[in-house]
Amino acid sequence: MIRCPDAIWSSLRVPPDAVKPPMPAPTWSVTVADVHDANNGETFRSAADAWIADVWAAWREHHDLARQWLDYSIAARRGARR
Repeated sequence: MIRCPDAIWSSLRVPPDAVKPPMPAPTWSVTVADVHDANNGETFRSAADAWIADVWAAWREHHDLARQWLDYSIAARRGARR
């Protein structure tokens, strides 16, 4: 998935009428603190994977919006190069 890093590391642009979506309700079972508290490589990896999955699921309803904003940003960046 090349488009995401391409947009993020190049001054992400969003449509002028973009509205920040509301934060999802806190339903996660793992937090970044759990990742921080890991005491070895295996528990760190396990905690990080669980935290990433929780964050991904929590923001699921906004995934389409994020894709639209990435597409907009990439198109705006390409237009600025011309």
